[in-house]
Amino acid sequence: MGNDVRRKNFILSADLERRAGEVAKRTNKDFSQLIRDALHKYVEEFEREMLQRELAEGYMASANYYSSMNKQWEAADAE
Repeated sequence: MGNDVRRKNFILSADLERRAGEVAKRTNKDFSQLIRDALHKYVEEFEREMLQRELAEGYMASANYYSSMNKQWEAADAE
């Protein structure tokens, strides 16, 4: 953890706090490290999913563009 750290407060249900505390104990992490690791993993997964969605949208846009270009060339070839 670097020098540029921030303290955040958040609310957990008693059940989630208990369960997370158990995981922290079993993994030999303090509670804050467990939460940082979980949040880091969640954010990375979210960013990866967004990138995949954006790439898929880009591929579809390209496919539509090239499909329309092929149709225009097919018409020209037929002449």
